[in-house]
Amino acid sequence: MTTIESDEDAYDDWSTLAPSYQDVFLPRFQPMYDTIAHYVVKKIQSKDTNDEYKVLDYGTGTYSYSSFMF
Repeated sequence: MTTIESDEDAYDDWSTLAPSYQDVFLPRFQPMYDTIAHYVVKKIQSKDTNDEYKVLDYGTGTYSYSSFMF
């Protein structure tokens, strides 16, 4: 495990990881974030309290039914 000694070390670690985040994680998870944000906005706009939404699990490719309560 790496010990971070200073803020400069933390910045260097992030500089190393940032390209991987931009290239790998962001494209993979952006559709999921967009989908969840879309449902949250729809939920707030409709002000329904007991709706169920079909959500695609990007890891398995299956759908699950979820209730979003606000």
